[in-house]
Amino acid sequence: MRAAATPLQALPASLRMLADPTRLRILAMLELEELSVGELARVLDLSQSRVSNHLRVLRDGGLLAQRRVGTKTFLRLAHADAPDSLATRLFAVLREEFSSIPEHSADRVRLDAVLSERGLDEELFDRLAGQWDK
Repeated sequence: MRAAATPLQALPASLRMLADPTRLRILAMLELEELSVGELARVLDLSQSRVSNHLRVLRDGGLLAQRRVGTKTFLRLAHADAPDSLATRLFAVLREEFSSIPEHSADRVRLDAVLSERGLDEELFDRLAGQWDK
């Protein structure tokens, strides 16, 4: 059985995990809203498989938590689950730089559109659900 990595031993892996611009974009959006994988792909304007690969790295690094609802997987930041982890502390430093990511403004616009669409879907479901019982 291997001993747990010390913070110094974990530093290179944490830095590699956070060095990717796409992963920073993912973290920036998930800081604002819990999103499904498909929603996140639309917000970032990337393929779902590409987003899923980045999500796996972030989840394995302890930065993301997930929950399943039916066939969808929703992701959120896992700060509350591991507030003292090295990755969480590094992320806190990087958070201040999100607005300097070139795609950040466009991602925010697409996030607003996705959330608006989600609200319309929920409204339609609520309206139709009442008719199903008749």
